[in-house]
Amino acid sequence: MKILKFIAISYILTIFLGIFMAYGYYTGKSIDLFAATFMLMPTLAVFIVTKTYKDTYFHKIYLVATLIISVLCVSSVFISNTLIPVIHSWAGIILSIILWIALYKMNNEKKEEHKLLFKKNFLKGLLYVFLYIIIIILILNISNLIETGKFAGLFSIKEFILCFFLPIDFFLSFIIFFGEEYAWRYYLQTKLQEKYGLRLGVLMVGVIWALWHLPLNIFYYSPETSLQSIVLQIIGCIGISIYFGLVYMKTQNIWIVSLLHCMHNSILITVLKVSPSNNIISWNNTLTLLITYSIVYIPILLLFYKKKDNKDKI
Repeated sequence: MKILKFIAISYILTIFLGIFMAYGYYTGKSIDLFAATFMLMPTLAVFIVTKTYKDTYFHKIYLVATLIISVLCVSSVFISNTLIPVIHSWAGIILSIILWIALYKMNNEKKEEHKLLFKKNFLKGLLYVFLYIIIIILILNISNLIETGKFAGLFSIKEFILCFFLPIDFFLSFIIFFGEEYAWRYYLQTKLQEKYGLRLGVLMVGVIWALWHLPLNIFYYSPETSLQSIVLQIIGCIGISIYFGLVYMKTQNIWIVSLLHCMHNSILITVLKVSPSNNIISWNNTLTLLITYSIVYIPILLLFYKKKDNKDKI
């Protein structure tokens, strides 16, 4: 029952914001602030369902932060002021820093209770972060080979340097990545895997996570090719969930998967130059991603999502 309640609340919160985003889209206003604001909703849903929003200063500050950022976001489609995006951005940075302080002051028993321990399997987690850079390079080369018949090669030195500066970006904006990962990986994945098994559970997370993006697919990511965008989103979220889910299973560290999420988004935008909005997606693009992700992620699903001796598989 709690699983359904969490899914319902996270979807309702997102759809509620999506109504204002649709209004902004149809009236020609900027809707750039909505994607980041949406990312706060899943963890808010977890806090509501588990009734933990008053448990610690961290939870209370997160609740207030979500309210502040959401109000700024919604106001951006009614008030034409260039200061609002600036304030929205700085609010995310300042509130992230305040949350770090609240986390630092939280005792370890509370951190363990809420699965917020930072140091837990941290060095092991960094290995998975490095492996993900290799996976992204592999995906880039396979997809390029399919589409052009040529390998894309490795990242340039500059692009590798950018990858290693991402933790700074994460420190200053972790609230939005934590906002998704605490919900999808710690809460939903854990419960679905307990109920349906490791493989089916993580695949279900991927589908639920993908469909949660629906307003963004329709109004922001790719308004002109929204159907292709939705299919692409489902393929992408299932594939990413397989790897992110494995990392969480191995480390039990929500901060590592939040860092992975930050790295994934940042590499797409800053290194691969993928536009976050108004993309034109073809069915060929969708098919390429399906083939590429199948080659990369299905072996991970089959090899490492085994109930017996799962902890010793990687």
